[in-house]
Amino acid sequence: MDGFEICARLRAIKDFSMTPVIMLTARGSESDKVKGLNVGADDYITKPFGIREFLARVAAQVRRYEVAMAAASESKTECANDSSDNRNLDVSTPDVSGVRRSDSAFLMPDPSGDREVLRAGSISLDDIRHRVYLEGEEIEMTNREYELLKFLMSHRGVAFSRDDLLNRVWGYDYVGETRTVDVHVRQLRKKLLNDDARDDYIETVRGRGYRFRE
Repeated sequence: MDGFEICARLRAIKDFSMTPVIMLTARGSESDKVKGLNVGADDYITKPFGIREFLARVAAQVRRYEVAMAAASESKTECANDSSDNRNLDVSTPDVSGVRRSDSAFLMPDPSGDREVLRAGSISLDDIRHRVYLEGEEIEMTNREYELLKFLMSHRGVAFSRDDLLNRVWGYDYVGETRTVDVHVRQLRKKLLNDDARDDYIETVRGRGYRFRE
């Protein structure tokens, strides 16, 4: 069993879907890097490497993981409080059965009034519960895929270069290749594809980068 298979198996376990994974390897071809990112690695470092660069990459991943864990913990507390406060309320869920994939992205307040869900066509992104749904079915995503999707959905119609996305999603201290963005966009496109294969939420803007479809 090689590192690629180990990473893929780890990502298949729900409890480890957000665990930072850095692949450290001597296999430095572009195809190997793409494969590593495709199976779920958050970063891919090839030998030889500088110790300062390595420590910077590890520190960046740890910081992002700590922020994600803090947000998840806070969301559980808020959801528990919401459930207690609204136990005796008769709150109906908005009917979104008629929403089409061509509809605009918008923020739909949760019936409790304390949570927002970002919607675009058949996609629903619940930023408190840190979950993404396609036509009502939850989609498993890595933390980086989730953050990239949230950022693009929050800036619908705006084109961002790969460097922009690295800075805004990966963090200003990220040390890596812009190819990483292409790999994550490709993975998102696969996961957000339903029966309508002609539909593509994330568009490629020639000479610029990517944008979430208006």
